[in-house]
Amino acid sequence: MIRIFEKGDRENTTDFGIGLLNPYSCIVHEEKNGDFSLSMEINKEDTLCEAERILLAPTPKNSVQKFRIYDTYQTVTGTKAVLARHIFYDLMDNFIEAAHPTNFTGKQAMERLFNGLQYESAITGSSNITMRNTAYWDMINPVDALIGEQDNSFVNRWGGTLNRDNRVFTINDESLTPINIIYGKNLEDLGLHADITEVVTRIMPTGIRADGQSVLKLPERYIDSPRIGDYVNPKIQHKHYSDIRVGENEGDYATEEEAFAAIRERAEAEFKAGIDLPKVSGMVSIIDLASTKEYANAKGLEKIIPFSPVRVWFQGDYVEAEMQAYDYNALSQRYENITIGMKERYIGETMETQLHQLAKKVDLISDAISSMKGV
Repeated sequence: MIRIFEKGDRENTTDFGIGLLNPYSCIVHEEKNGDFSLSMEINKEDTLCEAERILLAPTPKNSVQKFRIYDTYQTVTGTKAVLARHIFYDLMDNFIEAAHPTNFTGKQAMERLFNGLQYESAITGSSNITMRNTAYWDMINPVDALIGEQDNSFVNRWGGTLNRDNRVFTINDESLTPINIIYGKNLEDLGLHADITEVVTRIMPTGIRADGQSVLKLPERYIDSPRIGDYVNPKIQHKHYSDIRVGENEGDYATEEEAFAAIRERAEAEFKAGIDLPKVSGMVSIIDLASTKEYANAKGLEKIIPFSPVRVWFQGDYVEAEMQAYDYNALSQRYENITIGMKERYIGETMETQLHQLAKKVDLISDAISSMKGV
């Protein structure tokens, strides 16, 4: 059931609004930390769907959500197309002149963002992220400040997963239960592919000597993956850990032997994180999936919570991936497509925005997946 409300209404999810719609199709599309939209086709004689009116539609998480219409047009097939964005995007109308959260936690940065708006918003947001970082938001749209592609956005500085529930949203560190997918030999039957282009099975890891400039190499030079024999040739790559250095400053290692131990541990962590496994990615069509022999082993995808981690079992071991986007049929209330992408592994020093936080641990950061358009 799709309901429609006037643009200025303080709509209630239990009300019927100004009418009930009977569309031919209604697809909700959401991407992790990105687009959340609705596309609908309805009879060309419809008079209710106008710009800025609000649609209420079922979604796979947080039940019924509100979408504000931003475009309508006649299609070549003679129907009326209706395009809407999640009510979260009302923030696009607002503006930040200057907001500079400096060495703030995610919670503090979120508060600073809202304090920097030109006018009070009906949209509210929060974060549980305790990591500290800095951003400079100058003359920027609040949505871009939160989830934009620029390095300065909240999700690129503090991380976390955006969860939108009508006019309330969070960007939190979340721990969701992984969904297991077990395959036979043919990954393509499920719309996925395994890419070995970036597989590494032998690492030459290096640090920095006491002079602060020379490269510190292990006596044995290389660290091998337990899976090195799974491929025709060793796949070799240099990994430089510039945060592992010999010296007398805070965080330095007192001797080369101590630094060697840290370098070995870091290289082994690369393999534990899956650098020696193929990248599994692609779009799973839930409709087409039902006809494949592997369907029984992937049926859990129908109940997956956006944006859950996924364990894709491959040759006796698993590769960690995650749901990156989905298309959800709001009429039948089931997924039509799910996009699965790898989690990217970053070891040691990487982006300046996470320099200190990443120096001593392995972080899993989502790989960007090509955006999908709603049907």
